[in-house]
Amino acid sequence: KGLIEKVRKQTVTLMNGYVELPEDMSELITLSSYGSNVGLVGAIVLAQQALAEATIKTTGTSSSSEENILNAKRTAYNVGLQHGIVVGLTIAFVAYMQLSRPRHSR
Repeated sequence: KGLIEKVRKQTVTLMNGYVELPEDMSELITLSSYGSNVGLVGAIVLAQQALAEATIKTTGTSSSSEENILNAKRTAYNVGLQHGIVVGLTIAFVAYMQLSRPRHSR
């Protein structure tokens, strides 16, 4: 059993009966179909959404194709960088919390 099983089990525990959940949590919580590219695909989708919103806010319409591509690259880089920083800090925090807990010897 890997991380996905732990996430499913913890979800049931944290929901504590507040919401009716399916018996088989694998129907609700699944692995991404993008595999190891999930972070990259997510960053690209977020970049596309941000670009579309920013273009409409600033100009009221969409801009040229070359400008859209350049803006998409900038936005994807920035979103990917921010995502990487957040994930890295989260992992560091969890590791710190695990390592700083008092250990009980038996």
